[in-house]
Amino acid sequence: MPDNYDMFLAHDAEQAVAEKRLPICANCGEPITSDAAYNVDGLWCERCFNAWVDDIRVWVDELED
Repeated sequence: MPDNYDMFLAHDAEQAVAEKRLPICANCGEPITSDAAYNVDGLWCERCFNAWVDDIRVWVDELED
């Protein structure tokens, strides 16, 4: 019977295989693990997309001043 550590290693290996099938963010290069992806000259993860939108908001705010 496998112990907890063996079960952890098996689960970790399964997760690594599943992660290789995920799309890669065109901005940061990490696998996109969330349900959302944004097409901005390639698929972007939610974190990168939100950071990009925040940068645009700052830039627009600076233009309005």
